[in-house]
Amino acid sequence: MEHVEGIEYYQAAAAVVHEALKVVLERCTVGTPVASLCLLGDQTMDQYASQICPGSQFAKGVAYPTSIALNGQVQNVAVQADDKVTLQLADVVKVEMAAHIDGHVASQAHTLVLNPNPQQALSDRRADTICAAKIAHEALLRRLRPGVESSELTTLGHEIVTTFQCAPVEATYSFAIDRYVYPGSRMVPNRFRAEDNQPEFTFAVGDVFVLNTLVSSGPGQVRDAGDIRPTIYQRDVTQSYYLKMKSAARFYDTVVQRHPVFPFTLRELSSGEDGLRMKLGLTECVQRGLVNPLIPLVEKRRNAFVAQFQSTVVITHKGPACITPPQAMSFVHSQYNLPAGSNAVQVLNEPLEVVDLPALATIRITKGTDDKDEVAPMDMN
Repeated sequence: MEHVEGIEYYQAAAAVVHEALKVVLERCTVGTPVASLCLLGDQTMDQYASQICPGSQFAKGVAYPTSIALNGQVQNVAVQADDKVTLQLADVVKVEMAAHIDGHVASQAHTLVLNPNPQQALSDRRADTICAAKIAHEALLRRLRPGVESSELTTLGHEIVTTFQCAPVEATYSFAIDRYVYPGSRMVPNRFRAEDNQPEFTFAVGDVFVLNTLVSSGPGQVRDAGDIRPTIYQRDVTQSYYLKMKSAARFYDTVVQRHPVFPFTLRELSSGEDGLRMKLGLTECVQRGLVNPLIPLVEKRRNAFVAQFQSTVVITHKGPACITPPQAMSFVHSQYNLPAGSNAVQVLNEPLEVVDLPALATIRITKGTDDKDEVAPMDMN
């Protein structure tokens, strides 16, 4: 871990996002408004991040707003405060979020199912999908090793999920990250497509990687969710344009000040008339390429289920170190199993280091040699 620049900050961000995600998952109960859960996730990340290096001048907080995708929805679903959708019995719920400390990001996602009978294992297609995604994710975590080619992850993931009569979800990716770079340019598709044209690369010591595994009970083909308008946006730092509309200029100034790099949600804009004017300016900013929407995606097949597991991993000389420990799993059981002696089973038997995260209040602050506030290293197994 000593070969990763800023590792203490990544670990602190991991503590924030892991604990915030746990809070949201515990509130995922039947009848709970999805909008309230999204808001809770963002507020909790900000609250927990504020406990890291209090009084410091560097930025910290939300790096990817809380997204809650239900059933066949895939990603980028951060509903607005006025949305009336509530969690229903038997819903498959995917919660994704990311936090940062001084630009160092940790991201995590988890899937649960609102089981009608929590004491009895769910064993339908929901269970197959969740099991396929979880087992594939655990196997892929173990292959994030120095010298492994990126295409091996896509191939291995496909081998595992098809055993469960499921499919990897197209147009979804795992990706490398760096300080104030989320996502990075090096990506690994969950599913090979000619149009992706993702160059292959080799994992190396010091890489920080977000492993993002998405699996569908259907064909794994996606479409834009036409009934769900985009609410998550991200500034394109490579673009510039002189905006003529005052509302657009004001909106863009707000984005640059509050969210210069990381994705943000429209719910963070001020309310009332002032917020309305800034939202009117969003259109020109999107047209000029200054701000891009993260499009909500859904599985094309109706009544299909999508499961997601996501972890942040540091690649060391010894292998992968997962800095976002897993969350509690729903009680599910699949009718399918991996063949004994298969390549996937062998990979699952490989070692994986999972970092023990301390309580946020115990993360110490020390002074570096340049008098910059630094987060003290965490104890690791």
